[in-house]
Amino acid sequence: VAVIGAGIAGLAACVLLREAGLRVVCVDTRPYPHHKVGESLDWSSPGLLARLGVARDRLLDEQIATYKKKIVVSEIGRPSWMASPPEEIRRSPLRFETVTLHVDRAALDSRVLERARDLGTTFVWERVTTVAATDDHVTACVTATGRRIEARWFVDATGTARLFSRAMSIPITTYGRQKVCLWSYFDTPPLYDGTAFFVDNRDRYLSWTWDIPISPSRTSVGFVLPADVLRNH
Repeated sequence: VAVIGAGIAGLAACVLLREAGLRVVCVDTRPYPHHKVGESLDWSSPGLLARLGVARDRLLDEQIATYKKKIVVSEIGRPSWMASPPEEIRRSPLRFETVTLHVDRAALDSRVLERARDLGTTFVWERVTTVAATDDHVTACVTATGRRIEARWFVDATGTARLFSRAMSIPITTYGRQKVCLWSYFDTPPLYDGTAFFVDNRDRYLSWTWDIPISPSRTSVGFVLPADVLRNH
């Protein structure tokens, strides 16, 4: 199997495919570390990470994660209020957790990379420039240096780059207005044992600032707003 894209989804695919006994090559434009947004994990994440061999306790012990036990929302003109996942998600068929994690994404992704590499995944750090296809089947990918990668199966883990769907002219339907996210990191203790949102919904489109403690001493702060606001300024 050739997995195109070494983000968290591509790396997870590499781990599971290698554990299933398949030979795997993973191709990505640039080697690690990758710096990206996405530190507040979904409620299903602890179980999924355990399947990948990255235990929640290990991430906490190494201080590259904190607990996400609730969500605190502060809205302009209203008292702050708290949200938490419903207990129903703990039951079948979902069986999700109701306590999840915030993580340092660069550190988490590196742990999953190590796991995939230890299991025998081959990595090629080159950009895929051409997708070769016959009818509706991808047969090979060619990198910027001319390396041709052939496989029986291909996994497109390029995310919004949509490598295969662009090459095969598969249309998509976009959802909502385009957004821009600006974020940085601050060395400061956590504000809450959860995610804090400071929201402004006075306009026709919601804008918000997040406060996400990704370690006991470091916090991610980001601002999300409509893209056309920046274009107009």
